[in-house]
Amino acid sequence: MSDTVCLQEWTSILGNSNSVIQSQDKWVDLPPYQDVALYVEISANSSASLTIETSPTREEVFFAPLKDALGTPIAYTGSGLQGVAVYSAANGAAQLPARFMRWKVSGSGSWTIGFRVWLSVQPPHP
Repeated sequence: MSDTVCLQEWTSILGNSNSVIQSQDKWVDLPPYQDVALYVEISANSSASLTIETSPTREEVFFAPLKDALGTPIAYTGSGLQGVAVYSAANGAAQLPARFMRWKVSGSGSWTIGFRVWLSVQPPHP
């Protein structure tokens, strides 16, 4: 049976040629889970890119964006439900989430974005 974890409730962010990273107290600590399905919904977006990052520790240097099966970092740039990304050892995912997960929004010029992120997480199989 899976659990549902909120990485981010609805939020709106404005920027100008910069990046905004989720505050550390809101990062999700994944243990004891192994498989993750990522649900991203964007209500409004003008020139922003949302990535979900993962790291084995809380140290900035280790955070990296989640990647697709080809090893390309996933950047959400549209609006609406962004498709479900599943990261599971059972389905041969190229990259599995590490212990911590957070979001990062970047853009060039003036940008705005409204979004929320939910995770469906699976405990390890016995």
